[in-house]
Amino acid sequence: MVNTKKIAREIISIIYVVGIFSLPGFTQTKESWLKLERNGNGYGFDHIQAQKLDDGNIKYSIRQHIKTDIAGYNPQDIIQEGYYIVDGNLDPVKMEINIESHSKKINLKGICENGNMCVSVKDNTGTENIRDFPFQDVYFDVVMGKLIYKYREQKVFKLKVFNPIELRVNEYAVSVQETENGGLEATVRERITMKYAMDKQGRIKEINFVELKSRAYLTTALDAQKIDYLNTADGLTLTLKDTQVFPDIYNVVKARFKIQWRDIPVENFRFDDNRQKLISQSQDEQGSQAFLQYRRPLPPAQRIELPIRDDRFTDFLDDTEYIKPEDPLVQKTMENIRGDEKDAFTYIHMLLLWMYENINTEYIAETLSGPEVLKRKSGKCTEYTTLFASLARAAGVPTRVVFGEAANGKDWTGHLWCEVWLGEWTAVDAAHGIFVTGPTHIKFIDSPTVLGTHKIRWRLVDNLQIEILDFQEEKPKLNK
Repeated sequence: MVNTKKIAREIISIIYVVGIFSLPGFTQTKESWLKLERNGNGYGFDHIQAQKLDDGNIKYSIRQHIKTDIAGYNPQDIIQEGYYIVDGNLDPVKMEINIESHSKKINLKGICENGNMCVSVKDNTGTENIRDFPFQDVYFDVVMGKLIYKYREQKVFKLKVFNPIELRVNEYAVSVQETENGGLEATVRERITMKYAMDKQGRIKEINFVELKSRAYLTTALDAQKIDYLNTADGLTLTLKDTQVFPDIYNVVKARFKIQWRDIPVENFRFDDNRQKLISQSQDEQGSQAFLQYRRPLPPAQRIELPIRDDRFTDFLDDTEYIKPEDPLVQKTMENIRGDEKDAFTYIHMLLLWMYENINTEYIAETLSGPEVLKRKSGKCTEYTTLFASLARAAGVPTRVVFGEAANGKDWTGHLWCEVWLGEWTAVDAAHGIFVTGPTHIKFIDSPTVLGTHKIRWRLVDNLQIEILDFQEEKPKLNK
């Protein structure tokens, strides 16, 4: 059973993704107000002003305000404001963006020259990092709507767009077709699917975020600013109720589950781990079904000395966008935890205990990197995962990120945890300080990165069912 002291850590990873909180393309007028809503509830707006400069460039001043409440536990505001400057061909010239959220403030300044974007990133502690991005054929997201209209005759094409939130370049697959009234409909895919509705002149009327049941639409300033906190427990956290419950989770030695969903290829899932195996799968008019079998795992059969170096594990030892094993603070913390310990299993046990005692639960909307979690000493399951993976990789333990569902009574909730290589991939949950041995966690996918789990995560919103088919408990031992 999920540790009651840490129950809150089952809240899923950040809803703060570019699909919801970045609203590219609404730049067809000198001033635009846009409103974000899900299930009829407004939770954000985007105000954009376009100004032609004396040098012929165009400056887009923006202010975005999002109100979100992580599963009803922590109402918080996310504000992004600043400007982007592009030339007459929509190519990037310059930007300055300030992002303020519950956990941090960031100032981004970027200048694009000779196909390269140099970005200064300064946080509220005064720390500044300089990063360079290849920017050939890369655009700012604020002109995405204009790009779709510009390339509409190609029907199918790709666009590379800079994401200031994640400091990365996203590549979108775009398909465009004419509507009966002569307008355009564009389908834009990356981690989620966005449907653009445009008129004959290429002006965007609405964007639907398909999997998230959310939309953005042009409106008045008065309407746009009528927003309230979005409670992500409305479905975004993938919280489900099962018809059956395990009476004593610690006694369960075997169990079978049925997982159902629609419109996601089964090959996108990676169900198997050291506890769980895919028995069979099927597909019918109701969608896809996977039948999983759980067996209590055995302890690692061998001891492995640190660091573990093998070409098979390169991707699971590297730095990524949120997992930072090479960071000096991460390295120092790892050394303090490990001491002289050389055994991988023992170190992972020590690390789980350290995180349980030193990191606190906090429901933040954004995703923090491992070093950021170390400084803040708090976060949701995503932050436990990024810090644990950073500290495990820093010691030379291959670590991958897992997304799935975790159980608490009759509730299943979207959750992030890790697997470490200890002779086999072994499930560990840093948010609860445990090696995962019970049927409390159902794995859907693993990846070297947090973002890699989004391949299915957002497509499961309002699109998932879990059923416990049967289970077997350990027979009580009789006293002689």
